[in-house]
Amino acid sequence: MMLTELLLENATAANKQAFNILCEHPETVAAFLVPRVRSAVSCGLNGTYTKYLTPASAIYRLLTSPSRIGRFFDSQGNPVYAPEHERILGKGAKATARQQAIARARTSSLGVVYSLSLALSFVVLSLDTHASAFTGH
Repeated sequence: MMLTELLLENATAANKQAFNILCEHPETVAAFLVPRVRSAVSCGLNGTYTKYLTPASAIYRLLTSPSRIGRFFDSQGNPVYAPEHERILGKGAKATARQQAIARARTSSLGVVYSLSLALSFVVLSLDTHASAFTGH
């Protein structure tokens, strides 16, 4: 879930306490989703979808909820985060850049692991084929 004006419209203080646990700023979600959507489009993967908040991550967030209290809203429901223009262009820009770098690193490390697993599979299959040729099986 993303903290947006539409989500916050008519939200009660109790709703905002739940948002502390389950929500993120739009730039955090975008840093995660945009590279994945772009790669799905470039690979021609029609009909696929990407989730930011999966059931497993929602359960993890609920289990770690005591550490998330007051992240975005205080107990009365007042926001404790900087406005969007300050997060993107002002003081919070460095934090946003760090979050985007973390998301990129996570994506690139998964790509490296996947590429290495394909290369290893090729080597194993090649060795198996050569071993079969020498033994006559």
